[in-house]
Amino acid sequence: MKDGDMPAGSGREISSQLVPSNSASGQGVRFDFDGALELARWLWHLAGELDAGQRVRDTAATTALDSWRGRFAEQFRESVRAESRVTGSLADQLRADAQTLARLWAEAVGAENNRVRQADFSQRTAGVMAGGSEPSVPPAPVPPAFEPTAALPNRVRGV
Repeated sequence: MKDGDMPAGSGREISSQLVPSNSASGQGVRFDFDGALELARWLWHLAGELDAGQRVRDTAATTALDSWRGRFAEQFRESVRAESRVTGSLADQLRADAQTLARLWAEAVGAENNRVRQADFSQRTAGVMAGGSEPSVPPAPVPPAFEPTAALPNRVRGV
């Protein structure tokens, strides 16, 4: 990817599936399955861009400090260290957020698959439910590609 480019598929319209909510009102929440993984990829990519940019800045600062001495050199050195710490922390948080999105995606897929199984069971047994089962949560997609680790029932990808 070039600077400023988003991961493949960014910006396209993505349809959402309805995932039942745990709220008392029973209202559903729209979860963008494809968009969640796309955002995870973008956050991971952005973290890498921050790291790469910081390496360039650190190299330039090291070059400058090789022959720079005195009070202002020390102030600059401290400023560079602080910037490096903050940038590293931000990149780490972006990666953590990407992995959180992947985990939430897995939980939403598990809940949707469980909802469909329960609906199918209800229809086959004339609406009589004999106890539900816990949703089967697939493993969370892994970085940096965040490829889906499960499929939604009765769903054509990207539709």
